[in-house]
Amino acid sequence: MKFYISLFLIAIFAASSLFSQEEPTDTDANGLLNVSNLNHLRWISENHHSWRYGFELDNNINAMDTKNWNDGRGFKSIGMSEYPFRGYFDGKGYAIRNLYINTPNDSCVGFFGCTDSSRVQNLHIKNCNITGGQTVGAMSGICQRSDIDSCTASGEVQGTRRVGGLIGSADRARLRDCDYGGDVKCDSTGGGLVGNCDSCLVRNCHANCNMNASGNNVGGLFGKSHSDIDSCSSSGNIKGGSRAGGLIGYGKKNSLKNSNSRANVECDSTGGGLVGECNSCQIRNCHSNCNVTVSGNNAGGFAGKSNSDIDSCSSNGEVRGNKNVGGFVGECDSTIAHSHSSSRVEASGNNAGGFTGRNRGQIRNCSSTGDCDGDESVGGFSGENEGKIQNAYSRGMVAGNGLMGGIVGDNTEKGTVDYCYATGEINAKKPGQNFGGVVGRNSNSEAGFDNNFWDTQTSKKQSSKWGKGKTSSEMKDPGIYLEAGWDFEDIWALDATTNDGYPYFSDGLTAVKDEENNEIKILVYPNPAYSILNIEANKLQKIVIYDLNGSVLKITNSNQIDIENLPTGLYFMTLTIENKIYHKKFIKE
Repeated sequence: MKFYISLFLIAIFAASSLFSQEEPTDTDANGLLNVSNLNHLRWISENHHSWRYGFELDNNINAMDTKNWNDGRGFKSIGMSEYPFRGYFDGKGYAIRNLYINTPNDSCVGFFGCTDSSRVQNLHIKNCNITGGQTVGAMSGICQRSDIDSCTASGEVQGTRRVGGLIGSADRARLRDCDYGGDVKCDSTGGGLVGNCDSCLVRNCHANCNMNASGNNVGGLFGKSHSDIDSCSSSGNIKGGSRAGGLIGYGKKNSLKNSNSRANVECDSTGGGLVGECNSCQIRNCHSNCNVTVSGNNAGGFAGKSNSDIDSCSSNGEVRGNKNVGGFVGECDSTIAHSHSSSRVEASGNNAGGFTGRNRGQIRNCSSTGDCDGDESVGGFSGENEGKIQNAYSRGMVAGNGLMGGIVGDNTEKGTVDYCYATGEINAKKPGQNFGGVVGRNSNSEAGFDNNFWDTQTSKKQSSKWGKGKTSSEMKDPGIYLEAGWDFEDIWALDATTNDGYPYFSDGLTAVKDEENNEIKILVYPNPAYSILNIEANKLQKIVIYDLNGSVLKITNSNQIDIENLPTGLYFMTLTIENKIYHKKFIKE
């Protein structure tokens, strides 16, 4: 009798297992198998011969019951490294909700474990709970040579290494219009969207993520990246060990354009509002508005450490760290142009600057307006300078215990400073220490400072060994700058209504202050532009565009201006903000 009962129970179990799987069919004769219930998904996941087929969702699917599958391990990922999903999956805008996977010792974990040369589009994974080992993501653990288009995910994703909200590791993939919102936890190489992104094309992708990692390479969008990235953004809170960034933790040879981060960053070392560390990257028209807190060295409002080419970018927020702390870059070995920082800087150690903590690169046509407070080697623009700073200004307050300057705190044997000015107050916390209107200390005997100026009234510094001190009214007279060889044709401009009457840049990014000393930041990007010109400015009332003859071409109050039909060339703008007029230029490609 017991024998027959056992056979009966086995039969029931087998029938139940078979009943939970249902092979999908092509119900609408379009060549794709129609997926309409959870049993269809289970059949796909457990029949690897189907991983070359094409599928489409017919409706939303609640996958809550996956929590009870496979002895609590949950859903079995579609595709594996040795047998990846090579088919086509169209979600048609529908969502798979409450997907559950709990395989902490497995690699390649996600709705798709591994995709290769496949296409996934219009699919949404909502409120998922996914745990794996290495290469874990809500949509796919590994994505190789595949197209992921208009896909999103939300929920909780965790693993050890190469963990992303949407994809754990992407290689030569193309990602467009994708998004993740939720929590990501890992040991290292974790990103809000992709953990490791190598040789990919990424367009218009976003993440709003609470990212928590104990190790290195942690970012709001990518933990580690070597890719072509355009029009992407991140927000949330990022915590990690070293190399933590609001958008990218560690970037190497990236092309990064038209992207921004509003993610706050907290890490042990090398943290930045946009990128923790960037090496040999090309970065254009990117912006960060973040608070960055680094317990160790190398903290920057834009990048913690940089050896890259950066143009037309900006940073805002508060930056705190120990050594090499900058409003824009903590430790700089880059070429940076047409960029601005309004970040406030606070350093417990040396090398603190309103723009860069320590500079060994070449910086031109850049500005900083945030206050800077540090120990020694504190500058309104750069704490320590071993490189070249040309055509720059600082308007923030400088405070420190020694070696303080309106532009540079400590100018070393190789450092040069030309065509720069400073207006911020210089506050020596210890009397008798080295501090100057332009530089606090200069060790380059061949460097000349006669073309640099500081405001003796606003700085409260009447005399200094290097640079020329001028009163506030003299600082607003173009004659002193022209006499010193400043370029007012292509680089500088000066009028009473802009930047409190001090010189400003005639193109690129400019930050000015109103009469109440509240900063007004005007961002014009991309510049040059081809079709759409973006204007970022609070309380914008009106924009008027003129040609070189002074003829009015457009009048608008929109922050996005269609300029595609304008002829190639240089144009002028007036911007009305709180009933005040500001001037800008842009180039139409």
